[in-house]
Amino acid sequence: KLWPGNKNISLSCYSSNVNGLNSPSKRKSLFNKLRKGKYSVIALQETHIDQNHTKYLENTQLGKVFVSADVQKKRGVALYIDCNIKAEEQFKDKEGRVIAARLDTEGGKTLVVNIYAPNGPKFKFIKGLKDNINKTEFDHLILFGDFNGVVDKMMDKTFKTKNSKAASSLPKNFLALMEEYDLVDAWREYNRDVKDYTFYSNRHQAWSRIDMIWCSRSILVKINKIQILARDLSDHCPLILEINRRYTTRKWRLDGNLIKQEEDIIKIKAMTKEYFKLNNTAGMKPQIVWDAYKAVARGFLIKLKAEKRKQKEALWNKLIKDIETKEKELKANPKNLKTKRGLELLVRQKKSWELD
Repeated sequence: KLWPGNKNISLSCYSSNVNGLNSPSKRKSLFNKLRKGKYSVIALQETHIDQNHTKYLENTQLGKVFVSADVQKKRGVALYIDCNIKAEEQFKDKEGRVIAARLDTEGGKTLVVNIYAPNGPKFKFIKGLKDNINKTEFDHLILFGDFNGVVDKMMDKTFKTKNSKAASSLPKNFLALMEEYDLVDAWREYNRDVKDYTFYSNRHQAWSRIDMIWCSRSILVKINKIQILARDLSDHCPLILEINRRYTTRKWRLDGNLIKQEEDIIKIKAMTKEYFKLNNTAGMKPQIVWDAYKAVARGFLIKLKAEKRKQKEALWNKLIKDIETKEKELKANPKNLKTKRGLELLVRQKKSWELD
């Protein structure tokens, strides 16, 4: 089905296997990062939150949460949907492997499913997933998650053994879902010849791309961005997907941080003194001078904030670039312990910055 007319849905999505969220400090760090991202849909796998403590996952700043949890502290999936989007839970399991919600927008009914597939046999899991999808009415489908298997063992893995196909490739009935629901592997569609990965196995010192986003082909042409991010809070790389993302400008407001630092206060005082020295002339109405000053001051503060943001972003971007470089080096040579230690130091530095 095509998206009806010009009434297109706009979504910014984030998906990640977080490898446990029972730690309050880890939850705080992750939630702060996600809040800043302003995502419409957030899909988290392996929350490890049991059925008695799902309240730990509630965060209204991230959106309305839909959860599937196990009785024990293992598995666990969660979906956050922006509170401005009408969303209803459609189905889930009792083992913390599947949660699905339907978004009702002007662009139609979009079923979003978050999965944490079993590491071993998947027949029962796939059958249950397929049966539930078949019972649900929708126009478009987005499947987020940790699939615990790769689509193409030659493109999606760095570790190859005689048994690699049995251990790591998705079974045919899983891949058959793509054809049945006209789904595509979003990242691979935009990176046909690229080898990149999302999960690093310390045990095997190997990389694989087992974290994916499959979506209806009708959505494919609407994608602005699909990207694998560097790891930070887990041994899995997060993914982001933007569909018809629209960026808006907000009304200017004074940033209180600009009047806290002594060096900034000195600059503002100097600008103010110079302005009134040049403009407080005889015959000029005080109100006109004052109104003009507010405009000049606003421009000065905007420029000052831009300079500070540019400096901060330069340091942040360098750190992210260094992490990405180290991660690429590790993907190319998974057994290099020096690279691994260097990457761990950079990631710790990034976590420290995020908590500040």
